[in-house]
Amino acid sequence: MEAVCGGKPGQRARSTMAPLARPMTAARIFRERAHDRVHELAQVVDFSSRAVAGRLLEANAVVERDLASPQDGPRLAADLRQLVPAGRGALVAMTVTPPPCAG
Repeated sequence: MEAVCGGKPGQRARSTMAPLARPMTAARIFRERAHDRVHELAQVVDFSSRAVAGRLLEANAVVERDLASPQDGPRLAADLRQLVPAGRGALVAMTVTPPPCAG
């Protein structure tokens, strides 16, 4: 989540989306910063809401598919944007208040 939330609106979004023009860089950043955390979050929220965990894992799977094969930046960006609300929904299901999002 920290990759797209926080910081100054616009500035943070531009720096976050820049690697999307380079799929290998985007894949590395996603694996290093988000992949394991998404799976951990889904595992924890699965105890209270299997549907929310399922939505999170489905959104994550789309991003993983995008990163596994060459995709254009706009499609990957759109799929990453869909992962954000799924993650926020998981936090809400755990009664954690997600941080405000900048982008």
